[in-house]
Amino acid sequence: MNDIVSIVGEGDENEPIRIGDDSVHKSISFQLAQDFYNEITGKSERLTEKIQSSFVLTLSDIEQLHHRLVQSREQYNVASENVAFSVKYVGDSSERYSSLERLKLHAGHKGRAIEQIDLVYNLLLVLPKTRRPQEYKISISLASRVAKIEEMRDEFDPFPFPFPLFQFERLKTGEAKIDFVDITVANAIMSTIKTWADGLPTSQTPHMIKVLRAKSRYAPAILKYGFLALVAFYISRYSKEILTTGVGLRETAEFILYSILSSFVFYRIGLFIGEIAERNLGQIYEISYINFTPADERLVEKSRAKVIWSGIYSAISLFIAFLIGIASSIVATFLLK
Repeated sequence: MNDIVSIVGEGDENEPIRIGDDSVHKSISFQLAQDFYNEITGKSERLTEKIQSSFVLTLSDIEQLHHRLVQSREQYNVASENVAFSVKYVGDSSERYSSLERLKLHAGHKGRAIEQIDLVYNLLLVLPKTRRPQEYKISISLASRVAKIEEMRDEFDPFPFPFPLFQFERLKTGEAKIDFVDITVANAIMSTIKTWADGLPTSQTPHMIKVLRAKSRYAPAILKYGFLALVAFYISRYSKEILTTGVGLRETAEFILYSILSSFVFYRIGLFIGEIAERNLGQIYEISYINFTPADERLVEKSRAKVIWSGIYSAISLFIAFLIGIASSIVATFLLK
């Protein structure tokens, strides 16, 4: 089996390569130099490109990618080729197909949502300046963020602390790898894949939601200390009116006791509401999924409903905190008149 090494070339790939010392004056093309290197060492290089967009992938998109890859290699002499489509479903079951037609015919018949699809192309190409076939392997992996996150959601629920699911947006949703001999061929194929990936439809999260969820970890501290500061303000404001000259020890002790109790209660209320807001804001993530079958659509609808309700719960908790602040101010003013 050939080894794979990652090498970054320098200079113009079309510039002739000089072989031997200056007295020989022999030069060959960069294409032949790469072919000689592969033939002598048995090593090939690898080109990798990550996909991080929140795409919505359909079977027609896979079909379009397949046809584009077929067209991209028509300019070369293809000595041999084979393709494999692997589909992984939620629940760790998987299927493998040897052609696009079989994929379109059978994919999704399990009645389970698709978690990941892998495309692997093995090619033997004969380039214009070489006399022997060169091996190229194109591997493309595309994953459903919804399927992966919803599978992990149940695992995170028992945790005593909130786990922000939106952090998984940083993970790649796809990756393309090309094991190659000639860098020009690899760049041309990778350009085709990148152009296709950039054209996929995507989902977007409103900018305000992104800002709020990024700062959601501060919600408990802001609310608990905000309520505590509100209580301290009214205690300080009305202490001179209540603790006047002639007030007995019992009244003073009661005032101190109620002040401590009010501070503790409002501190805990602020902490509780802040944790609810933080937990729900952290559950709002940008949806990216594979949509091949009705099972995929059902999973996405459930996930979208959870995301929407998380946003609603976050808004309600913050609104309740606002109402509590206003109500406590009105009650304090009324009682201390």
